[in-house]
Amino acid sequence: MDEKSFSIGDSDEENVDHSLPSPEEVRMNSGTYRADRRSKKCCCSVRFLYISLFLVVILAAGLTIGLLARDNNKKSNSASGSSRSGKPFIPTTDAHYLRLNGVTEFLSDASSGKEMAENGTPQNLAANWIAFNDGMMLDVPVSTNTKTGARFLQRYALAVFYFSLSGDDWEIDADFLSSKSECDWNQEGMVNDRYVNWGVHCRVIEDKQWSDKHPDEMIQFIWFGDNSLDGTLPDELGLLSELEQIEISDNDVTGIIPDLSYLARLTRISLINNDLKHFPHWLGRNTRSPDLKVLALSNNNIWGTLPEDMASLTSLESLGLDSNYISGDITPIQNLRSLKYLYADQNSFEHELSESSFTGMTSLKHLDMSGNWINGSLPISFFDQPDLQVVDLHDCEITGVLPSDIDASDVQNLLFLALHDNEMTGQIPDSISLMSNLVHLDLSQNGFWGTYPASFSSLTKMVYLFMGTNDYADENIPTFVQSMGNLQELSLKSASLIGAIPEWIGTFSSKLVFLDLDFNDLTGKIPSSIANLQYLTFLLLNANDLTGTLPAAFSNAKNLELLLLDDNDIAGDINFVCNRDDAIDVFYADCGESDSTITCDCCKCCDDGDVDCNANKWHGNQNPTWQDGYERVTFRFDEKIEWVVGGGM
Repeated sequence: MDEKSFSIGDSDEENVDHSLPSPEEVRMNSGTYRADRRSKKCCCSVRFLYISLFLVVILAAGLTIGLLARDNNKKSNSASGSSRSGKPFIPTTDAHYLRLNGVTEFLSDASSGKEMAENGTPQNLAANWIAFNDGMMLDVPVSTNTKTGARFLQRYALAVFYFSLSGDDWEIDADFLSSKSECDWNQEGMVNDRYVNWGVHCRVIEDKQWSDKHPDEMIQFIWFGDNSLDGTLPDELGLLSELEQIEISDNDVTGIIPDLSYLARLTRISLINNDLKHFPHWLGRNTRSPDLKVLALSNNNIWGTLPEDMASLTSLESLGLDSNYISGDITPIQNLRSLKYLYADQNSFEHELSESSFTGMTSLKHLDMSGNWINGSLPISFFDQPDLQVVDLHDCEITGVLPSDIDASDVQNLLFLALHDNEMTGQIPDSISLMSNLVHLDLSQNGFWGTYPASFSSLTKMVYLFMGTNDYADENIPTFVQSMGNLQELSLKSASLIGAIPEWIGTFSSKLVFLDLDFNDLTGKIPSSIANLQYLTFLLLNANDLTGTLPAAFSNAKNLELLLLDDNDIAGDINFVCNRDDAIDVFYADCGESDSTITCDCCKCCDDGDVDCNANKWHGNQNPTWQDGYERVTFRFDEKIEWVVGGGM
């Protein structure tokens, strides 16, 4: 199919990018460094005792930490000037032990001593690396409040990150653990025709009052999308006190998200498409980190409830929790006034709709809570938010009627309204036609009754209209459809339609891709105009009372991939459809009996009255997602039958 579906999204600069970061996102920014001063907790005597015990543990356990003398180290390491080996060496001299003691003492407030002492832990391997294998071979600092102290800590933290997430198996190593400055541990490349820069990125700290009076660079941004990271995120990420953004989507990160509440500059956490298990209950707990703007945890295996402290995330603009196992109510986020994008679909949230539902989110543009336990009726206040563009509440338990007294000025920005697969009733009110910019409307699979509003003729921008599987009164195909010249998908399945299919059905929109009129009581012949629809790919006419023959013009319907004609009274030889160069993928007709009036060599042939022959209900509703920009990317009818847009079955 060459015709492209519509896309929903902001074009202004404040649009939130949910996919791979753009070049602007990895561009260096200047700013102010506010170090997290960590006070020493032990006096010298206690610290000496701790070090002694630490050495005993090392020796008793046969810890294989080794030393390469500084001169020998530079000769024997890899070409990058550093070793990534996860196999430490055994100390052999007093000088080796003195350096090891100095490193572990300095890091005693940064990591657990037990973790550093235990063979093979990420902390153990990182301490060994920075003590002996780091090509930069930094002197052990006397304080964290120095340029070298801050650098030592962040270099160690990144080494722990590397070993925690199977760095040796990364597809792009981004020069991690090389002798370069850690601010140069990055690598440029292209993904899906977009520029990306794997690794870490820094910004210059010029106003930090270091004790040694020198400026330095601090880690600002970590980006490792789709790079085979496998393991857990270490607590040591909290040492990167200037960290602003974490983007580690599309990997195999599991476990929990460590407490990052003390990172005062953190604005973005994106961990989409991983295997995280627990919801981070530290979110919002510390008022030092109120500036978080993006939290994207979509498509993990997260369970738990939203912590009450999330109510303090007053700067949050985008929240992606979709496709997890999160339960409980959404009360903690009800009044986040800066929130623009809420994607929490396909979870187990429970919420009783009321006049206050979602109205505290006064900046809301996209709302997707589909596939949750949301019940009650849609209140009129729900449509009093003039910035709303997307509302997707399909597959919930919503009851009651659609509000009839909607103010037109409050719904002019609404583009996308999906309420299908609920338990709504009543007549569809004329107020829906006030949403004059709608491009997507799905009210199918409910209990609406009465007739179609003639006022729908004002919805001239409509691209996708699904209205079927309701309890309408018997009537002809509604004439308001003729005014929808941009329509690409129309489904009036099981909609109590009677009469003939009008000839205009094949001329009102040259863009039509999907036409579903099955399971009605339509009579008469199939109009030949349908075959002239250049982009028509899916035509569902089964389970009606259609007669006559299939128009010969269908031999020219080159894009047709699904054609359902069974359970009708159509006759004649339709092999001219079989003879086209590109065979139809799915083709059903009533040609299964010996006395059948249809001849078709390429059809799936059904017998008259055989309810099992074509038992699929063929619901082709779009399951919209923000990841796809609310564009149609597949036509899926069940678990086995699916077409990719532009790519075939």
